[in-house]
Amino acid sequence: MIGIICDSGTDLPDEILEDKRVKMVPLKVILGDKIYKDRFEINEEKVLEFMKQGFPKSSLPNADEVKNALMEMVKDGYNEIIGVNISSGLSGTHNVFKMAASDFVKEFPDIKIEIVDSLNISMGAGFLVYKALQLIDSGASFEEVVNGVKDSIKKSKLFYTIPTLKFLKAGGRIGRVGATMGEILSLKPVISVDKNGKYYTVTKARGMKRAVDKMLMDLRDFARNKKVMALSIYHSGKSSQTFELIDYIQQDLKSLNAEVVFKKSTTPVLLVHVGDGLIGAGVLTE
Repeated sequence: MIGIICDSGTDLPDEILEDKRVKMVPLKVILGDKIYKDRFEINEEKVLEFMKQGFPKSSLPNADEVKNALMEMVKDGYNEIIGVNISSGLSGTHNVFKMAASDFVKEFPDIKIEIVDSLNISMGAGFLVYKALQLIDSGASFEEVVNGVKDSIKKSKLFYTIPTLKFLKAGGRIGRVGATMGEILSLKPVISVDKNGKYYTVTKARGMKRAVDKMLMDLRDFARNKKVMALSIYHSGKSSQTFELIDYIQQDLKSLNAEVVFKKSTTPVLLVHVGDGLIGAGVLTE
């Protein structure tokens, strides 16, 4: 029986996490001197409140937490397990999973485990979990599911834009000079992840609405002449402008005729790095 293990940075919607074949290991959110398990012990409101006067941080799960999750899966009858992680170019999470899986199969050699580096983040990585479930439902073998997931890495694309760069700057994920100049000029970047699994700025625009329009253009360009298996629209915060932009995106992207649409607020551990007002969208193509 095939199961899937992932980290919370894959930003999966509840409808996928509720699938019993999926086991999610939480990353950690650090608020001052307190550490919380992402999604289990912390929510968006608590992170945003802390952000008003401080800079939250994130940290990795440890190998024992991954091994404990694998053991739970084995006890539930899964003897073939596929792991999907956020990009190794953005986090050490993938390496923790690989080391934990390597130790686990030494102790349980009858268990097959393949850990996949998504080279992406949020639903750019989460789409691979969705793809794996689709393949399992079709009756694919373990090897066929693994190959299908790996093949989908280049077919998954995600974009987002944010009102402020200060949290990315604080986390060392963007240059301080570039972030400062962007704030001064009120430039909003459209950010994605490249083929090596690292952030890059696709384009910039003055103001969120213009940045969203450019983001939509980039997303449609990626999906052009392709069948869209899944579309994800995600955000952070609850401002009226955020919800207006989300509704705008949803209407605009109806033309993609996606088979399924996931709409959600981003997970707390990713919120740590982007702050309030994130607007994002991603697609998985066939």
